[in-house]
Amino acid sequence: MKFFSFLMFLCFSFSVQAQFESSKKPLSFSLKPKKNAPKVVPLPKETDPNKPQAIPFESKFLKNPKDKLLDNALSNPKVELGAKPQYELKNPAELFEDRYNKKDGNIEERYKSDTFLGQFKSNSKTIRVACRDHEAPDGDRVRIWNNDRIVVDDIELESDYKEVFLDLEVGFNKIEFEALNQGLSGPNTAQFTVFDDKGAVITNNKWNLTTGVKAKIIVVKEDKK
Repeated sequence: MKFFSFLMFLCFSFSVQAQFESSKKPLSFSLKPKKNAPKVVPLPKETDPNKPQAIPFESKFLKNPKDKLLDNALSNPKVELGAKPQYELKNPAELFEDRYNKKDGNIEERYKSDTFLGQFKSNSKTIRVACRDHEAPDGDRVRIWNNDRIVVDDIELESDYKEVFLDLEVGFNKIEFEALNQGLSGPNTAQFTVFDDKGAVITNNKWNLTTGVKAKIIVVKEDKK
């Protein structure tokens, strides 16, 4: 009886297992490519994934250079080695010399000789001479003489006045202003004003002189008795 029951249990177990296995459906996969699948572009063989890719650019100027500014550059003749340049080059010293030679030619003749600017009387013991460049300051320099003696060897003129005090002798005092140079633009352009010891103006003058030329005034000091 026990053996029979055991056989029945085995048969029931096999039947249930067979039903369970038969209920499973096999999975199927389609390996055929789809019609609308995106195309895959292969990367170049030597592409570095860490290196940014170059973006292609097509210049419209190179398509027809005859219509662009490149036409002039492309049509220029080639220069052979050892060929003589079309224009003669000069060093800065030559250009500087040419410039001033031309300027000297434009200076009036009256500026190339000593000039007398007048005779004046004064009872002052001293006079005050204020001088400056009446044009744009460009390095003009002057020397001041008094009765053929140098009293101020070198003054560079600027836009503001520079003052010099001179003692007067009884009688004639010949005061001269010598142009030491012509600055950067030539001629020497100086302005001077002479005051007595009370601040009154004796004379006020300007000049345009070439190098070495003098402007002269005479101040006569009267003898007080």
